[in-house]
Amino acid sequence: MERLRKAVALRDTGFAGRRLWQAYARRFMIVRDLREVRAADQAPGSLVAPAMTSVQTSKLVGYPWSDLFNLVLDVKSYPEFVPHCREVRLLSRTTEEPGRTIIVSRMTVGFSAFEIRYANRTTGDAISRKISIDAVDGPLRYLSALWRFEPRDEDRTLLHFSVNYELNNPVLAAVASRVFAAMFGEILNAFERRAAHLFPDRASAGAARSR
Repeated sequence: MERLRKAVALRDTGFAGRRLWQAYARRFMIVRDLREVRAADQAPGSLVAPAMTSVQTSKLVGYPWSDLFNLVLDVKSYPEFVPHCREVRLLSRTTEEPGRTIIVSRMTVGFSAFEIRYANRTTGDAISRKISIDAVDGPLRYLSALWRFEPRDEDRTLLHFSVNYELNNPVLAAVASRVFAAMFGEILNAFERRAAHLFPDRASAGAARSR
């Protein structure tokens, strides 16, 4: 972090500062077109500190909470249906106690010419019907997300998702924020479509009960 702060402070003073912050970008991001990084670097207001962003959304979906819980906990399958999620590499999966699963994974999300990589710690608690996700490295100052599964009956669940995140570097935040906004903005719809694909019979039961 100290090196990054110095890079941002020095980047307008000459070549060395630019090399420092670009090296940071390459550590956590695959930049296919460096011209886009330079454009973000030179954009008006690019040095404004990134603010914390919050997203909260809920939706009633026609599936049992346990199916949705297992779907969210299946992080390795995210690239198949989560918007802008390109790769998930599973690092570890452990069960600390009955109903409590901890997964550490490295996720790659992309938008246009950029791919951002960071590691997540996902904790699933079936007893409390919650799944929490916390970033543990990458170009993020902070990322914490929470899924809550509220059963309405045996075939329907009120699904809640909330996330708070902030990026370290104001230059990278100008581009990376678009990735997270697109991904989190469609997150519930993406999981509902995935459930419809995996559980077509249950979708019919949930729809019938809603009528």
